[in-house]
Amino acid sequence: MNNFIITETCKNIRGLGRQALKGNWAIAIAAVLLSFALVGVPAFFIEAFMEGETGFEAFLLNLESLLIGAPVTLGLAYFTLSLFREKETRVGRIFEGFEWFTKAVALRFVMSLFILLWTFCLIIPGIIAAIKYSQAFYILADDPSKGVMQCLEESKWMMKDNKLKFFLLLLSFFGWAVLASIPLGLGYIWLAPYVNMTQVAFCELVSGNLRPGVLEEMIYE
Repeated sequence: MNNFIITETCKNIRGLGRQALKGNWAIAIAAVLLSFALVGVPAFFIEAFMEGETGFEAFLLNLESLLIGAPVTLGLAYFTLSLFREKETRVGRIFEGFEWFTKAVALRFVMSLFILLWTFCLIIPGIIAAIKYSQAFYILADDPSKGVMQCLEESKWMMKDNKLKFFLLLLSFFGWAVLASIPLGLGYIWLAPYVNMTQVAFCELVSGNLRPGVLEEMIYE
């Protein structure tokens, strides 16, 4: 497997995300709202009914994040990859993550465990670990036949020498995140699809699916 080092600017990578959203903002926002609802509604009821039971509430929220959040994350990866590649897609693709429920949950569990173990060392190693495994769900969405450890190892290899670029790419959204939080955080309905598609653009670059010639055409189309 080749290791593609990304030299493209964060601005251009964000431009790829915006390009993929042209004419697709409505469906992208709908997918984000659906994913928020699938994860957020159960969490809301857990917090409402478990008020005062701090320890048990935290356990249930973590369990819900694993059992519902993991397949939703995989489904969102299916959706965003399809949208970026200009394939016919639909919001319902979010539910396709549940077709690989066991593998999605296992991937989230093992990934979280690895990140937690690194975090026990120091916060910064934990952040680096999270970035190192950031491509795992996209890898699984692209080929669900791959095993959990294979997805993690491939993500680790793909992110070799690309971790700082990914961190700076996410950091470049900081100003937008501040603006999106005013008022009431409603701007995140717009920002979340933008961030999602930009991360897919990064994934396509780091996997070698996008090369410089094609990249320039997409950005300046």
